[in-house]
Amino acid sequence: MAFTGHHKRCTLEMYFRNSEKIDGQWIYSTRNAFEDFREIFPDVIVTFEQFVLWTYTRKGEVRA
Repeated sequence: MAFTGHHKRCTLEMYFRNSEKIDGQWIYSTRNAFEDFREIFPDVIVTFEQFVLWTYTRKGEVRA
């Protein structure tokens, strides 16, 4: 499945929105960003592993 430009922009926003600063270091929650993604795009079928792969590699297409 390929992420659209809109999916990519929203994912980036969700990733940074789900961060918190602990002892001066920023911590990012991929799991929370994935949950937000699923709420906003319920019709997009993607696994957490695919979401993580795309988030960290920034590839436009992930394979099942």
